[in-house]
Amino acid sequence: MSSIGIRRVLDLTRGKLEKAIEATPSFGEDLQGIEEIDPRRLNLTVAISTLRSRINTLQAKHDEWIGILTTLQGEEREREEECYEKYVKKEGNFLERIDEAQEVIDYLEARYKKATELYARYLLKSNDLLHVKCAQWYYR
Repeated sequence: MSSIGIRRVLDLTRGKLEKAIEATPSFGEDLQGIEEIDPRRLNLTVAISTLRSRINTLQAKHDEWIGILTTLQGEEREREEECYEKYVKKEGNFLERIDEAQEVIDYLEARYKKATELYARYLLKSNDLLHVKCAQWYYR
């Protein structure tokens, strides 16, 4: 049994993960107004979801490969273990990309949290303003 199919999926998905990482906007600039918060949160959610999906695929294929390794015996196992070792030691391998993507996800989740907190503050201010206006109207 060979891991050729698994390696092919790993290579394709690693490439997709690299593209998703590169395509992730920095979201470094501060929000200028409330109208920017919902689109920002949506973009963050999409970016996080895309990265997680790619990571999950890579991890599933990695687990599948390990499962195959455990079923092999003798020379076949030695050849496959050697192939595995070479594959995971290559620079830019999928395990490194998973770590890199997880760091990006952590950053994006922090930006999402900040956008959500800004939105909550805006709602509190809006609600307070509404109460003031209602009181002004009531006591006219």
